[in-house]
Amino acid sequence: MSSPHVTGAVALLLEQNNTYNYSDILSILNQSKTPQGYLDVYSALDVNGTPTGIEDGISIESGPNFFSPGDNVTYTAQFIDIGDPSVLINWDWKIELIHSEGSYIYATGYIPLSWNYSTWQISTSSSLPTNYDWLRDEDGNIFGKVIVSGTDSDNIYHETEKNIGVEFGPSKPIIYNHYPGGGSINLSYLSSGATSYKIFYDINSAHPYFSRNLYPKSSTE
Repeated sequence: MSSPHVTGAVALLLEQNNTYNYSDILSILNQSKTPQGYLDVYSALDVNGTPTGIEDGISIESGPNFFSPGDNVTYTAQFIDIGDPSVLINWDWKIELIHSEGSYIYATGYIPLSWNYSTWQISTSSSLPTNYDWLRDEDGNIFGKVIVSGTDSDNIYHETEKNIGVEFGPSKPIIYNHYPGGGSINLSYLSSGATSYKIFYDINSAHPYFSRNLYPKSSTE
C-alpha cells in the first residue's frame, strides 16, 4: 500500500475514533483491504459500524439563469453523500433578490418526502416592490439567487445557491446614432417601468456609439 494513502486512511480513522491504538488500526486496515491487497478507505471507515461518510452536499442541477416576473420556472437539485450515504428528504427553497439595503425574499417553497432529489416548480409573482433600489447587472436585470437547503439523516445541514437575474424594468437603454460625428441620438427604454435614465455620448466623433466608447454625460430622475 502506498504510504500517503495509508497515512490519510489512518488520519481519517483517528478522526472517526481517537481511541484507536496501533493494533486497532493495523487490524482495521488488514480487514478492509481488497482481495488484491489494496487499501479500501471506504471499507476501512466502515469497520466499526459508525462511518461518517464523505459529505458532498447539495448541487442545483437545472433551472433558468434569467426569468421575468410572472414566468413559470422549474429548478432541480440533487443531494450526494459518498461512502455510507445519508439521505436528504425535506427541501427548503427560496429566491432572494438583492437591493441596496439587503435582500428581498421573492419566493419560497418546501418540498417534503423527496429522497435525495428535489424539483421546485413555481409560478413567480408578476409584481415586485417599487420602493427598493434594486442592484442590477449591465443589462438591467435584478441580481438574485436561488437557494436550496436541508438537513440530512445524519443531522448535517446543507445549503447551496445559484446566481440568477430577474428581467424587470428599467431595461438597458438602446442608443441610436443617426449621424456619426455629431448628429442627434435617441435614447429608448425597452420597459415602460423605467423611472430614470442616463445619456451617453461618444468622445471620438469618428466612431459610432459602441459600448466601449460610451461615457456618461448626464442623468435625470
